[in-house]
Amino acid sequence: SDTTLSLSTFDIQDTAITSQYQPVATESGVKFQSRNFLVLKTSISPSTTAGTYNQQLTFMVASNF
Repeated sequence: SDTTLSLSTFDIQDTAITSQYQPVATESGVKFQSRNFLVLKTSISPSTTAGTYNQQLTFMVASNF
């Protein structure tokens, strides 16, 4: 367990997945000790018709040195 996250709010800032580009982290300088986290959660509404569902997610990492 990463105890450096004990005071973090990362787990309560939920954002829905959309079809638009959504930046989740950015750094403006050299950060050797910086950490960024992305947590993916799934759920389905109880009123959704039973079936097989899927969603394709693309995760891109870009750097500019």
